[in-house]
Amino acid sequence: MLELLAALMLNPAGPPPEGASARTPRTAALQSCVDTEFGAGRDGSACIGRLSGPCQDAAGGSTTPGMIACLAAEEADWRELMDAALVRAAADQDLEPDARRALARS
Repeated sequence: MLELLAALMLNPAGPPPEGASARTPRTAALQSCVDTEFGAGRDGSACIGRLSGPCQDAAGGSTTPGMIACLAAEEADWRELMDAALVRAAADQDLEPDARRALARS
């Protein structure tokens, strides 16, 4: 299931459909990283921490509350990408029935 979600999230299948949240500059940067990684045949894991790392290097970011805030912000960015990918996948008329059922359970 994790592989399915990763593939859906990281597939740049066009803009989010109407009604989906607009990407922030942070999520756009994250998507760009993932697209680059996938284009090079890699799994995109190099993008994990891409946004929270610099945040933690900034003033106050190395404190426990700062680290929590930085990691929470990156988690929200990943969630936005995943949610948009799930909406696109659910709207895909060519989606196989097993995949459609898996999406319905998520």
